[in-house]
Amino acid sequence: MFSCLTPQEQLGLMAIVGAPILAGLLVVTLVITGLLARRLPSSILAGTLAVLGSVAVVAVAGAAWQGAQ
Repeated sequence: MFSCLTPQEQLGLMAIVGAPILAGLLVVTLVITGLLARRLPSSILAGTLAVLGSVAVVAVAGAAWQGAQ
């Protein structure tokens, strides 16, 4: 990634930057799952739709990030 960092420092930087993104994705998935689980009779369907919804949120956030730069 950066030539001025050691591989160990690169991993630490990726963990610092990636941890909030993963935590946000987890929160979005849990919220969507909670909303869908009450309305759908199938837990498998609710989980699948929650993951698809989370992927859509990430896609929109990534597009907004790219558009802002």
